[in-house]
Amino acid sequence: MGDTAFILNAITETIGYYIWYLPKISFITDAFPLLGPATAVLSTDDEPSWSGGRGGAPDGISASDSWMDGWTIFYWGWWISWGPFVGTFMAKISRGRTLGQFITCSLIVPSLYSFFFMGVWGAEGIRLQNMAETEGITCADTYSKVSPAINLYCLGTEDIVFDQISAYGGKTLGDVLTVTILFSIVIYFVTSSDSGSLVIDIMAANGLPEPPIVQRIFWACSEGATASVLLSFGGEVGLKALRSVSLICGLPYTFCLFWFCQSLLYVCYEEAGDLDKDRPDMRSFITNIDHTKSGSYVSGLIKIATALVFPPLQLGLVMANVWKETIPGQWFIINIIWEGSMVLLCFIAIMDWEYQCVYICGAVYILFMAMMATVRADVRTKVGCERGDWLTDFLVCCTMYPLAIPQMHAELSAHSAAEGGTKNAV
Repeated sequence: MGDTAFILNAITETIGYYIWYLPKISFITDAFPLLGPATAVLSTDDEPSWSGGRGGAPDGISASDSWMDGWTIFYWGWWISWGPFVGTFMAKISRGRTLGQFITCSLIVPSLYSFFFMGVWGAEGIRLQNMAETEGITCADTYSKVSPAINLYCLGTEDIVFDQISAYGGKTLGDVLTVTILFSIVIYFVTSSDSGSLVIDIMAANGLPEPPIVQRIFWACSEGATASVLLSFGGEVGLKALRSVSLICGLPYTFCLFWFCQSLLYVCYEEAGDLDKDRPDMRSFITNIDHTKSGSYVSGLIKIATALVFPPLQLGLVMANVWKETIPGQWFIINIIWEGSMVLLCFIAIMDWEYQCVYICGAVYILFMAMMATVRADVRTKVGCERGDWLTDFLVCCTMYPLAIPQMHAELSAHSAAEGGTKNAV
């Protein structure tokens, strides 16, 4: 159906172009379009000032920032917010398969199908549109009376696919293909709803692998009712609100993906035998409240709160134990300088004396966390922990330093006590 030779050539050519263009477009962030158009406004306040915008193109010719916001950023947050559902479902149906089989069936095969699907429909649609424009078919006519040409540009989004397949042959073939497409769409939505309901049901059942069918039906009906209400009463505004919620939910989960990716890498190393599964670990997990395992959660909460507000108190003791001191209290004083600098810079920014100081404060924070990560790496070495690396320590300190500091303090104390010495205890 259609011009087969043209479609095959188009698929081959566009796949090659995609492979060539992908490295380039992967680094495109629309830096200049996001600056917005150049503006030159002379304010009429008591203190006149000249504003030239944010540095956009001075000739006023600049690309729109809508692509980055509406596609790149939106789909980034959209797919990440869907990650827990899709990942749980894929893990459930892939149990017992190898990583190679999983990657082939979940990444390579769907990608090849997408190339083929988009190549067939896209190439043929462009060909029909070109034929229509060559014949001079306008939106008043839409369809050619002498050829299969259709002015697809004039059709609604929901009509394009059905009108395009009608150009493949007679009315009977077009009806058969229409019914086939409608059946495929129904199957797609039914299976998507079923898999989504299964995952939500598993989560609601506290991880039960085979939750009750009645409960899954409840979630499926709830999802359908929610979608119907959103589309019926919310309309375009409701859909935009849903997109905004997806982006907001996707942002924090991005940092969780960092941990998941690194954890998956370590698990693969362990399965391959490159790392010992039973290698020594920290005595307490990073998210524990009581790292001393004494059962005193109040004491643990106090230490976490102290580390959050005043990190030098415990961190100075940890650094003195690991790096030693040539001058009494030197590490405590150095940490005071680090934290004092950040507090001062934030204060200047909050008082609106110089808002740019907030960025300097961010840079100081990153450097401070890098130093703390180095301390944590040395703590792991001293206590004999063979898990993790400096990058892990850096991510832990950046995101959870109020938990990392009490953990380091407790690990060193337990290590010193295990060695039978108290002079090095912190």
